[in-house]
Amino acid sequence: MDRELDVLANYRAINNKLKKRLLKKPNFSDASDQFGTLTRVLNQQECPQYAGFCCIAKAHCESALNNPVAETDALVQAARLFFTAEKDNVDVSCPAFEEHLTEAIHCYNQAIKILRREGQSALSAMLSLEIAVKLKGLGKIHEASEHFIRAAEIQRQYSIIDYIDSTREGITCHIISGSYHSALKMLSEVGSIIEAYEKRESFILESQRDLICTCEIDKVFLLLLLQSSPQQLSNTYGKVMEKYIWENFEDPRPPWLSEECFQLLQSVIMAVQTKNSQLLKELECYIFPFLKGWQCQMYFELMKNLSRHD
Repeated sequence: MDRELDVLANYRAINNKLKKRLLKKPNFSDASDQFGTLTRVLNQQECPQYAGFCCIAKAHCESALNNPVAETDALVQAARLFFTAEKDNVDVSCPAFEEHLTEAIHCYNQAIKILRREGQSALSAMLSLEIAVKLKGLGKIHEASEHFIRAAEIQRQYSIIDYIDSTREGITCHIISGSYHSALKMLSEVGSIIEAYEKRESFILESQRDLICTCEIDKVFLLLLLQSSPQQLSNTYGKVMEKYIWENFEDPRPPWLSEECFQLLQSVIMAVQTKNSQLLKELECYIFPFLKGWQCQMYFELMKNLSRHD
């Protein structure tokens, strides 16, 4: 920071203009502009945390002016600056109490609250996703999952596909942290919604079909990781596994799965249930083109579990 720049003195000088005086109203518009200028100066001098506090002050001014759009913009800018400050601390392994992270989440939450009040559901969901992605990048997997789920609940009001996509991100966080039961429970809820969606929609886009297929593979792998057989499962989960039994001719292949993918999943289930680690290893190169993200990691976990029985 430039030694000639007295941040506290500048901040106080602007803030003093907002004090109530006899027969004179505070000029919130002018103060907001000056806080914005100070924010830019501090950001250029790589002081994101101080710039963030100036953004919060700007947001207060815009709130007094009853300008929710500008208030939200200022809060989001503040949140991003605090996240930058937190990441800077993490990158240099600086001991801290995560105060910048706490402030960032608070600013995001305030912005989301305003957007929802103003009926801007899509924008509020986008901000929830932005928090989740940033938290995941910082290794805060559990916290990220909560924000993915919150975004999904907002998106459910206007886009079922966006809801499924965000929910799956939350499920992935549970998978990463090893909370397989929680992930499976959420996938079951998504499965019920998918079934209702298919009955209502006569045409499904390729991207939608791909997402639904991904959720199905997630569910099968989670059930295998939990080492459940059809006899040990609840009725709902049992029906999922029964579709892949070789002798089952009654239940048709799920329409969103290709024939090749369906047969590969059948083979994987047979390998796990017969504890045939060699077969599972041989299937790896064939099934991997159908897997995404953490599904590959789940497959490795399955191979690891089977190798313990060899």
